[in-house]
Amino acid sequence: MVYKFAHDNDLGIFAIIETRVKEVNCKKFADGWKGWYMFENYQFAGNGRLWLMVREDLQVQILSKSAQFIHLLLNVPKGVGWIAVTFVYASNDMMERRLLWHDLHVVAGSMSHSWVLLGDFNAVKDIKEVKADGREIAMDQSMRDFADFMNSAELTDHTSIGCYYTWSNKRQEGFQARKIDRVLVNGKWLQGQIASTVEFLPPGISGHCPAMLKFGEKESTGPKPFKFFHFWTEHPEYMALVRRVWTEAQEGTPMEVLYKKLRSLKMHLKDFNRTEFGNVHTRINDLQSELAQVQATLLDSDCMPPELIKKEVDLRVKLLEAINREEKFLRQKSRVAWLKAGDQNTSFFHKAVKGRHARTTIRALYSTSGAKLEGVQEIKDEAINFYQGLLGKKDDCIGGISTSQLSPILKRKVPHLKRQMLMLPITDEEIKVALFSMGNDKSPGPDATQHISLNMLGKLFRKTSLMLCNTSSPKESFEER
Repeated sequence: MVYKFAHDNDLGIFAIIETRVKEVNCKKFADGWKGWYMFENYQFAGNGRLWLMVREDLQVQILSKSAQFIHLLLNVPKGVGWIAVTFVYASNDMMERRLLWHDLHVVAGSMSHSWVLLGDFNAVKDIKEVKADGREIAMDQSMRDFADFMNSAELTDHTSIGCYYTWSNKRQEGFQARKIDRVLVNGKWLQGQIASTVEFLPPGISGHCPAMLKFGEKESTGPKPFKFFHFWTEHPEYMALVRRVWTEAQEGTPMEVLYKKLRSLKMHLKDFNRTEFGNVHTRINDLQSELAQVQATLLDSDCMPPELIKKEVDLRVKLLEAINREEKFLRQKSRVAWLKAGDQNTSFFHKAVKGRHARTTIRALYSTSGAKLEGVQEIKDEAINFYQGLLGKKDDCIGGISTSQLSPILKRKVPHLKRQMLMLPITDEEIKVALFSMGNDKSPGPDATQHISLNMLGKLFRKTSLMLCNTSSPKESFEER
């Protein structure tokens, strides 16, 4: 059964936990696997808590073992290279698990590779990871210990598909399910943007869901969606460009006019970014190289040419501006709202951007028919088909409800005067207040521009918004806020 599972899923390395098999019988099992190596931890656990099977074509270096884990380096094909892997089977005893958390924390402190930890951790982070029939679950010390370990070791759950709860007691009465089997990764794994997927399969006759980690080839996700960058607004020509594009005459209904203006503005801003800013990272490298050459010439020269001194000053100013733009660019992409810009936290923001991208990338999905989808285009098509089938669809399971049925439930009612106020036309001032009350980094919806553009350019958009709400003719005046 184990061999069939490994063969059907094309596994290269896997662990079997909680075997309860004597060491002499373990060797008989290993002899039946031609073309595989076997590693175990009998020297630390008499009942052989962990068996590790490795296909002989893979390169593996065992680094350390204990009663609760086997830690190794693995050379993964497909361009991934050497990674650190730790297979875990944590004890049921909280005090023994604390020893495990300590040992793994020591490993984390010296970790220089992309690192993944897989197995049964016998602990949950919080009460949301427990489902109990008819029982109240409270946060306990075991949960706090595990959550503290993950935070201090800077580990996070790998995104996954399949079963959320990975273990159950299989009882008809007093049923309980928990998320105790996990796949954890470190920050270097996320920053490396490894094309990996994790799936928790149904448990079958076991109490645990098998966790399967697969590596794939990186696929192109197609053209990147338009994004409005804050540093554009600091360019002296920015407002003039937006003013010119937004005041161009467009034909159609109010909604068509707004759509055409936004689409036109998006195209002009993309060209503006390409010609005025280019690639912010490349721009910094070019300026640094040019500045280094000028400074070397200036310092080695017997005289001090005024034009060279001026060029050095100009390049320093341009470089500082480019570095500032890069920080704002990365800060916006990282979505880190609590850290203020200004300290050139580019390394931190680079990590945050890559980490967020890894966490939000969908590499596998199950279709409504139950088929597993792993291609980028397949996933895109399934998402479109799902929402096309969902939107505007009648749910026959939901019946209507009359006012007489609602009246006994809804004790508080909107007074007649307030109802009349709700019917009043939307004013220019209300639109302005609504637009400018939103945060700079928030988007009001799927329009082509981020909300920073609405906040910066509210005076441009306000008349068009008023036209949409009131279906009256927009004024051509360009009012200031």
